[in-house]
Amino acid sequence: MTWTLNNPLNLPELEQQVMAHWADRDVPARFAEYRRGAPRWVTYEGPPTVNGKPALHHVWTTVYKDVYGRFHTLNGKFVERKAGWDCQGLPIEIAVERELGLKTKNEIEEYGVEKFVERCRELVTGNVGVFEDMLKRVGYWVDYENPYKTMDESFIESAWFQLSKVNDAGLLYEGNKVVPYCTRCGTGLSSHELGQPGVYQDVTDVSAYVAMPLVGDAENRELVVWTTTPWTLPMNVAVALVGSQQFAQVDEDGRQYVVLAQLAETVFPDHQVGSTIAGSELVGREYVRPFPDMTPTDGASGIVIDWEDTAVDVGTGMVHIAPSFGEDDAQLGKKYELAPINLVGPDGRYIKEAGPLAGKHVGEVEREILDGLTERDRLVRARKYKHPYPHCWRCQTRLIYWAKPSWYIRASAMRDKFVEQNERVTWHPETIKEGRFGNWVRGAVDWALPRDRYWGTPLPVWRCDDGHIKVINGRAELAELAGRDLSEQRLHRPYIDEVTFPCVEPGCSKTAVREAAVCDVWLDSGAMPAAQWGFPHVKGSAERFEDNFPADFICEAIDQTRGWFYSLLALNTMAFGSTPYKNVVCLGLLVDDEGRKMSKSIGNVID
Repeated sequence: MTWTLNNPLNLPELEQQVMAHWADRDVPARFAEYRRGAPRWVTYEGPPTVNGKPALHHVWTTVYKDVYGRFHTLNGKFVERKAGWDCQGLPIEIAVERELGLKTKNEIEEYGVEKFVERCRELVTGNVGVFEDMLKRVGYWVDYENPYKTMDESFIESAWFQLSKVNDAGLLYEGNKVVPYCTRCGTGLSSHELGQPGVYQDVTDVSAYVAMPLVGDAENRELVVWTTTPWTLPMNVAVALVGSQQFAQVDEDGRQYVVLAQLAETVFPDHQVGSTIAGSELVGREYVRPFPDMTPTDGASGIVIDWEDTAVDVGTGMVHIAPSFGEDDAQLGKKYELAPINLVGPDGRYIKEAGPLAGKHVGEVEREILDGLTERDRLVRARKYKHPYPHCWRCQTRLIYWAKPSWYIRASAMRDKFVEQNERVTWHPETIKEGRFGNWVRGAVDWALPRDRYWGTPLPVWRCDDGHIKVINGRAELAELAGRDLSEQRLHRPYIDEVTFPCVEPGCSKTAVREAAVCDVWLDSGAMPAAQWGFPHVKGSAERFEDNFPADFICEAIDQTRGWFYSLLALNTMAFGSTPYKNVVCLGLLVDDEGRKMSKSIGNVID
């Protein structure tokens, strides 16, 4: 077919004519079928999150993926190109919250969880259509009639199955750890979410130098501790230092302060440094906590502990330890059997036991904490301190590190396997293999799986009141345990929360109830090689999965080294023993005029 080109050229009109020509003759579908029966060349569609309208950065990756698919089709391969949509998780929930004017989880529950998740579904369905229209205009020929959607129940069942295989391998466990936590979203996050671009942002905080008098000290010496999180001081239980270092005594206005010797002149530039003391002599000593009257403990004293990783190039060479509010703090708490203190609730506000701080958010109490230290004669000085600090990758709220029970995938135990599988992958550019991605998998940490939210793949863990656990692998197993037909059962919250069954533990008569959480949205993306076919529950899915695993090619931007590329390799190595891809093309990012990644969550995209 030929077109008459007007002068001046009307490109939008020509675009519509070309698209109509393709549609009338079903060109994309015929092109896809052109090589059926030929050797396969397999590619996976990295699912865009359909929480809003598509933007320029979506076109960027689409063009690359389209070129590779067309090239291999024209070179005699059968390329089955299945569209895919990332439909769940915080990105969708936050979009709906904004639309409905909801700001907290309490407001969501007052609005109604069922109404909320149904609005999430409606939003996704509408946005999928908008994305399809844009991609068709770009000329991206994939199967839009039979896409995979992470919200589909066949997809969710497959994700459950894969997670059950992880559990069968002994890689799923429950632990009480400190996790990065968003007080606005009301949920913990995973380490790879903290690896997303823009999570760490420069902030200026007040750093406090706090005096902590040694108990029963003949010279009335006071340890000076430096912290950039003064709000955690009411939960202090210990002071950490390097026992092999030397510490100096400094006289300021008649008070005898102790700091790391090599930092003494920095902390006290106008004062003469006096005698020194070995850190080992301080280890084991007790000191008076900064807020003993505010802390509900059996004693007002803390203890000095030896920690080789205490910073010796900044601060005072001594740090305060609050095991409920830091990963390192929590590990030290276990090592030294320190009783943790937690005066902060899941909304980021102090609980009633915190006295005058009760009901206030941790981000709002800087002045109260500093005033409290001054009243107690503990504030040596306060200074502004600029440093990078993590923010929620979706809502941009500053995170806190907060202790909570959670379910984890034991990724740390699989590091060698991840490295082994990564060796089988060809990366473009090749530096990513051993660099950004290789470093990430070599240092893989356990994956915090649940999100205390509403719209997502429900965590398939049921528990009875006696603590017996059952991880479900699909609808059929759940129906058998529940003793009823669940063929029409909806798997999303709140519907799935109603399904209970007698505890499977021999001799236990209690009822098992589902853990009220959904899974990290990155589990969905990692599960897609099998879940896009509904494997193993959908008829014919085993053959489809076998024919399309692993992929010959995937392509996304460099931020996915902490996202899709990682979740794919991690989950499929644990569930199926193999990398799900052979070749990766890793693109750069489209950025705005400030050098920030273009992202809908930031609001700096070009539609």
